Amino acid sequence: MSKGNSRKELLFGIFTKHNPGRIEKAIGTRLYSIQLERNFIGVDGKQRRVDMCATDKAGTRRYFIEFSLKSIDESHFIQLKKLIYMAKKIQKTVVISCATSINKRYFDELGRIVSLSSNKNIEFMFIRLNTEQIVPILEEINKLHHLEQVPILKRLDNEVEEHYKSVKGVKCYNNIETISVQVNDSEKYSNKKTTLLLILKRLRNECEYANVYKYKELNSNSFEIGSSTTDINYQVLFDRAGRLGIQLVFQINAKPIFCELLNMRDEIDDKMDYIILWKMQRIVTYFSERNYTDKETMIKAMCRVIKKYLFTLDSYLNRAVKGHKGID
Repeated sequence: MSKGNSRKELLFGIFTKHNPGRIEKAIGTRLYSIQLERNFIGVDGKQRRVDMCATDKAGTRRYFIEFSLKSIDESHFIQLKKLIYMAKKIQKTVVISCATSINKRYFDELGRIVSLSSNKNIEFMFIRLNTEQIVPILEEINKLHHLEQVPILKRLDNEVEEHYKSVKGVKCYNNIETISVQVNDSEKYSNKKTTLLLILKRLRNECEYANVYKYKELNSNSFEIGSSTTDINYQVLFDRAGRLGIQLVFQINAKPIFCELLNMRDEIDDKMDYIILWKMQRIVTYFSERNYTDKETMIKAMCRVIKKYLFTLDSYLNRAVKGHKGID
């Protein structure tokens, strides 16, 4: 995603993830296992972030989808080339660019790269976005408080009849036997990671906090949810003692913000129902699985507390940021 429009493009990605029918109609395929902003390893060994990835129903074809709310520029062109190069010989890959327009030179060059990839099963598609109607709505939503944005995305469905105006592409398929694109996604999760995955799935079903929908790596038995402030993140985790918890973590640069929150400690404790512990540059709440008769109940309770962090505590975080910057 482009830096200048990253929030608007993320919001459009969230809408598309929850309302995939329009893009499915454009490309003629039902999408499954849709994920936002997932990293993949390129041929150079470096990670490449993809705006949206998905598979088909059979799990035999992977889709890499890039969004741009403007014309394809040189940086987007380079990113699309890297995604094409990243396609594996033993998998079927479709690289899709959704943007206002694409220069004929860029399209022809991407088509040439695909055509020369005779050792791969690969396809490139360009879909023209109806940005004339989509962008003004996204700009209005982007001005709202971040906790209000996701519910308002339904305007894109109610007010824009046609999201995609035209599709063109080029493909190169061979007779190389391919394997399921889901093979690399399968993993035997530990009990802790399984619990975290269940928590994440429930949050995505019932939480309208934009950063919840981004792809999460379950590294070190934890996953992060970005806050609205740089150097401050929410983290759902199992700590070294095996305790399940949710914490708000402040990096060194954000220490003044933590101190601002400390000045509101009594009010925050009251609003958070005295469930939080104040640690060195972090605020945390722990859960004990032994206190629950079944995992489902524990996950429901955990998700309720996480939402309290994301919505109630986040409002104090915003106040602390404004207080530190001296904003009335």
